[in-house]
Amino acid sequence: MVGKPVGSDTRAKFFVGNVPARPPRAGSWGKPFLNIPLFEPPIIDVTPTDGIPHINLDLALEYLIGDQLR
Repeated sequence: MVGKPVGSDTRAKFFVGNVPARPPRAGSWGKPFLNIPLFEPPIIDVTPTDGIPHINLDLALEYLIGDQLR
């Protein structure tokens, strides 16, 4: 994961840990089990030529419910 942590001036690379294979035990839900830093939102170019960068959720929605929208 790469991003600019809140309050930082530079971008940094983070390893947040492994996703557990099983859900944590009931007593562990109050403790953090992944180290996920808070990132500042990316700067958006006010004059984009390709639109706002995204992770292709539009393609996922088209695949899942596209036939329902036609």
